[in-house]
Amino acid sequence: MKTLNSTLLKYLLGIFAFILALHSIHLPIWITVICLLFGTWRLGILHHKLNAPPLFVMAPLTLLIGVGILFTFSGQINKTSGLSMLVAMIGLKLLETNSKRDAMLLIIAHYLLVGFLFLFNQSLITFVASLLATLLLSSALVQLHLKNNLPFLQLISISGKMFLQAMPIMLLLFLLFPRSTGPLWGGTLQSNSKIGLPGLSGIIELNQTNQIALDSSVAFRAQFRDTFPANQDLYWRGPVLWTVIGDRWEEAKPHHQLSQEKLTPLGFSYSYTVTLEPNSHKRLLMLDIPTNAPLQGSLSNDYSVISNTSERERIVYQGESYSQYLLGNVKKLPRRTLRMALQIDEDANPRTIDLARKWSHLDPPVIVESALAFYKDNGFTYTLDVPKYRNDVIDQFLFESKSGFCEHFATSFVYMMRAAGVPARVVTGYQGGEKNKDYLIIRQSDAHAWVEVWLATQGWVRVDPTANLSPERVSLGIADAIETTQRNDKTSAANNKNSLPINLQTKQYPALHSALLTWDGIEHQWNKSVISYHRKNQQMLLSNLANQTVNLNKMLAALIISFLLVCASTAFIILRQNRTKLNNSLKLYNHFLRILKPYYLSPARNETAMDFAIRASQYFPQQKEQLIEIAQLNNYLLYGRLSKHEKLAQYRKFKKVINQFSASIKRQKSEIEVTNKVFN
Repeated sequence: MKTLNSTLLKYLLGIFAFILALHSIHLPIWITVICLLFGTWRLGILHHKLNAPPLFVMAPLTLLIGVGILFTFSGQINKTSGLSMLVAMIGLKLLETNSKRDAMLLIIAHYLLVGFLFLFNQSLITFVASLLATLLLSSALVQLHLKNNLPFLQLISISGKMFLQAMPIMLLLFLLFPRSTGPLWGGTLQSNSKIGLPGLSGIIELNQTNQIALDSSVAFRAQFRDTFPANQDLYWRGPVLWTVIGDRWEEAKPHHQLSQEKLTPLGFSYSYTVTLEPNSHKRLLMLDIPTNAPLQGSLSNDYSVISNTSERERIVYQGESYSQYLLGNVKKLPRRTLRMALQIDEDANPRTIDLARKWSHLDPPVIVESALAFYKDNGFTYTLDVPKYRNDVIDQFLFESKSGFCEHFATSFVYMMRAAGVPARVVTGYQGGEKNKDYLIIRQSDAHAWVEVWLATQGWVRVDPTANLSPERVSLGIADAIETTQRNDKTSAANNKNSLPINLQTKQYPALHSALLTWDGIEHQWNKSVISYHRKNQQMLLSNLANQTVNLNKMLAALIISFLLVCASTAFIILRQNRTKLNNSLKLYNHFLRILKPYYLSPARNETAMDFAIRASQYFPQQKEQLIEIAQLNNYLLYGRLSKHEKLAQYRKFKKVINQFSASIKRQKSEIEVTNKVFN
C-alpha cells in the first residue's frame, strides 16, 4: 500500500478546514471544536510531535461521538444530524490517513460535504463557495495521481480545465434533467434548533425586544407586472391578531369559528410576483388586500394567506391585490366576530379604559380621530429604545413612557377602540420596501403592525397610528423614521443609532449602498433563473424552445440525445487536439519503427516503448544506448508536462537520436556486406 505524501495530507487538512468553516453555522459547536482538535492532532502526528491514536482509543472515541450526536438531536435523523456524523467521521478518518487509498476515500467524503451545503442554502454565495471547494478537491485528486508535487497554481489550472470540459454536460443536466417537486431532504426541511429563521410569529408580546426591527436581512422581494404602488399602499398583509391576554396578542384559533369575510374590490388591481425567503412560519405575504390565494396557500377568514406546505424553503408565487376595497359585512358584524373584536381584559389597563369610555358616546369615526389626536397632542415618539414594562403595559405606554414602536401604537390603539365600543383588530405584516430597478426589497426590519377598525357602511378600514404620528415610517422606512426621532429627541439618538443594523445606515454612504443594491440584484436574478427553475418553469421553457408541449418522456429523450452529442463532440475535440499535439513526435517514432521493419522487429500489442527497445537491443547491442534513449524521449514527449520551449528542444533531440541510430545501423550493414564480399 502506497504511503501518502505529507504535502498532500497538509493540503487535505486545509481543504477540510475550509469546508468545515462553510458548515460551521449548521453544526453543533462541539462538533466543530473536536474536528479542529482532530486536525491539530493530525498535524502533530505529521511532524512527529504526537503519536497516532491506537485502535483501543479510536473505537470508544467513535462510539462517544455517535452517542453525543444522538443526544444532541434527541434521536432525530435529519439533515443536520447526518451532516454532524459525516463531519465527525471525516475528522476521525484524518487521524489514521496514511495511504493513497485513505486519501481517495477522504476526497470522496469531502465531495459529499460540499453537496450538503445545498441542503441548507442555495444562495449565489453558497454556489460560489461550493465551486471553490470542488476546485480545491479536484486539484487534490490530480495531485494524488502524480508522482511529483506540482505547484499549487498549476494544480488549480488543471482542475479548472476539467471544470470547463464538464461545463456543457452540467448545463445540459440543469436544463433537461427532470426537476423534483419537493426539497432534497425527503420532503421536509428540518431546521437546526440553534438557528432561528426570521419571520412573523403571529404573536405580539410588548415586553419582548423588537428583534425583527433590528434585522436587515431580506424577508421577500416583489416584482410588479406594471406600475409600482405608492409607498402608502405598500402594506403586506400577514397574521391578524384578535385576542389579548395581558400584554400578549394572538391570532384567532379554529375553535373561535369566525366566519369568512366578504371582499368587494374597488378600482384597479396590482399583479406581482413574490419571492419569499425561507422563514420559520407558515405565512405567505401579499399586498393588502389579495383577491385570491396563490396555489401554495389558502385564504384565512380575515384575508391573511396561510402556506399549504411545511417546507422552510424559498417560495415564488403570484399575487393580485386591490388597494381600494370593502372588506367584511358593511352592515352588521356576525356575533362571534363582534365579540372577538371587542374583547379586552377589564381588569387590566384601567386608565386606558377610562380614557376610551369617555369617547364611547361619539360616532365611531370621531372616536378614531380622537385616539389619533391623543398621540399627537401628548408628545409621543417613535423609537426602538423602549423600556421594560411591568403590569398594565398599555397604561404605562400611553401615560408614562409615551415612546415605542409600531406594535405599541397598534395594540394600544386597538385597546382604546375596543374599550370605546368600536370593533378593532391588529394586523401584522410588512410596510414599504426599497426599490431596486424593477423590483422591491422588503427586509425583516420593514415588519410593521397597524389596525383595522370596523365602521358601518365601510367594513374593515385600515388605520395606521404609527403613520399618523411618524409619516416617515411609511413614506421612507424605519431608518428615516428613527433619524427623524434623533433630530427631535437627542436623548435617545445615540441608542437608536447604535441599535440599527449597519445595512439600514448605508444610505449615509451612497457608494456602499449602491454596491449592496447591485449585489442584491445579482442574487435576485440568481433566485429567479436558477433556484426558481422548477418543473413548471422547465416544461414552459422547453415547450417554448420546441414549439410544442414537452412531457417527461420527451425531456428524457432530449437529455439522452444531447448528452451523447456533447460527449461525442468533446471526445472528438480532445482526440483531435491530442493528435495535433502529438503528430510530429508520433511521425518520428513511426519512422523509427519503419527503420527496424526490414529486420522483422516491431513492438508487440501490449509492449511498452522501453520494453521494445530492450528487446531490439539484443539484435543491435552496439546501439543499445541509442534505443533506450529513443524510448525515453518518446515517453517524455508523449506524457511529460513540457513548456513549448522544452517540447521543441526535446523534439529536436529525438529527431537527432533517431537519425544517428538510422545512420549507425546503415553503416553497420555496409560493413557486414563488405566483410562478406571479402570472405567470398
